[in-house]
Amino acid sequence: MTNFNLWILALLCATMTLVSSCQSEIMPSLTVTYVSGDGSKHEMDVFYNECYLDISKPTILYFHGGSWVSGSRRKIHQRYREPMLRQLIEKGFIVFSVDYRLVGLGRGYMEGAVSDCRDALSFVLKNADNLGVDTSRIGFWGSSAGAHLAMMTAFADSIASRHVKFIVDDFGPVDIHGMSLAVPAWGRELVSDMIFNLGSKNLQKFDSLISVYSPINYDTQIPVLIFHGEDDNVVNISQSQMLHEHLPNNSHFITFPGNAHGLKNLDSLQLRQYVQSFENFMDTVLDVGYGGIQAFGVDEMAAK
Repeated sequence: MTNFNLWILALLCATMTLVSSCQSEIMPSLTVTYVSGDGSKHEMDVFYNECYLDISKPTILYFHGGSWVSGSRRKIHQRYREPMLRQLIEKGFIVFSVDYRLVGLGRGYMEGAVSDCRDALSFVLKNADNLGVDTSRIGFWGSSAGAHLAMMTAFADSIASRHVKFIVDDFGPVDIHGMSLAVPAWGRELVSDMIFNLGSKNLQKFDSLISVYSPINYDTQIPVLIFHGEDDNVVNISQSQMLHEHLPNNSHFITFPGNAHGLKNLDSLQLRQYVQSFENFMDTVLDVGYGGIQAFGVDEMAAK
């Protein structure tokens, strides 16, 4: 490729970035449907930079929060996540924002939610060539309950653990068994058959299963970047501290003062810290830069 063609490519990418920055919300490049183990169909919004159609791209699957009972893939557009999404696209990543079965009577159980997240990863792996996914550079990103599902998917499944190279955990609960013990026994028994497919209210089985679905009970070599607000009264910051201490050699822990659950009050400096920390973490764990413009050897020109 000539220097002139490289310059045209860089100019085109810069122009597309400028146009996209004028939009209040990034529109997905496409929406795909995957089928979960129970035969139900769920959708993923797919975001990527049109400049990089012909290369395999580093990939992130995002799992939304909502206490396992609410929310949708569109949560990726809320608050700090939208500018992070924009930055990932500009860096040449392909991002999947995943819908999964919600927990509750008549809808599904926590086992199903985790299974759906695994099926979403399987779909991406099976269709990697068509989607432009670099299967050697896949990571998970989740918020709150979505971070819990991301960790459970990667930590407890041998296939997922081989393919997931990193996890970004936004204030996710990791010891949900310990959290549940703060609820009286009658309360845990009341919701036991709503959360897990027990067939009946059974506190003993509930306590056993909720331990299985607590990420803190797993060891992993997958690098984890943890973000948490210091004033979180939904998922106490001690949850992230516990995970960081459990994974001392492969976790990074960043806190934000003045922020409660959801990091709703990030100021401009804190947002910049979030985005930069996210980028630096990926650059380290992937050890190949971000792809995109850098892959074409024109990063210096783009910076000008």
